[in-house]
Amino acid sequence: MRRPELLLLAALAGCSEAPESTAVAEPAAESPASVVPPPPAMAEPAPPSPSLDGYVLHGLLAGGAVLSAPGQGQTFVPVGRTLPGGLTLAAVAQDHALFTHPGGEIRLGFADAEPSPPSTPSAQQASAPEGGARAEDKLAYRLAFEPRRDGGRIAGFTLRPGAPPVLARAGLLPGDVLLSVNGQAFDSEEKVLELHDEIAGSVTSTFEIERGGRRMTRTLVVNPR
Repeated sequence: MRRPELLLLAALAGCSEAPESTAVAEPAAESPASVVPPPPAMAEPAPPSPSLDGYVLHGLLAGGAVLSAPGQGQTFVPVGRTLPGGLTLAAVAQDHALFTHPGGEIRLGFADAEPSPPSTPSAQQASAPEGGARAEDKLAYRLAFEPRRDGGRIAGFTLRPGAPPVLARAGLLPGDVLLSVNGQAFDSEEKVLELHDEIAGSVTSTFEIERGGRRMTRTLVVNPR
């Protein structure tokens, strides 16, 4: 075969080979950005539990307890009454008062009171002054009355249930308003504390009362001659 023909065949053979494919690298997929989770929600603080901090127990009676609150004087709290803060006096025992609230109960005893010198049981029952009568007697009279106010002033005292029996013997009934005793206006806490001695030291005691809007007088013979 002649040389020109050989060259032509070689050229044709070279054209029949498939060209090499050039691979085009696809761009790498971007990794998603890391997501930072939000901080957990802060729980609201629980409301403080009711407390008897600062309260002092002075006495216990069948129908309630004698307490003093911080910065206040002694007062009678009947069973069933709710104190500021949500504590309700549920019951009284020999040596403590039981208060309840939606979350449980709290006991207030004489041992929980502010430190004081050792005292006798009668002193635990009441801290009323000892002016000629036992402290518990004066406490009973003080708890027997609730002041009635008129224009901010005391205008007599209303008799509560469970008053000392001597008042029932005089004809006084729960709900009566005591206006005067032996001619003296009954218009102060001091008069209440003095009532035991006033009655005990009289031959007869005269009580001016108001009942159902009407004034009337009741007389008790205390020390017949």
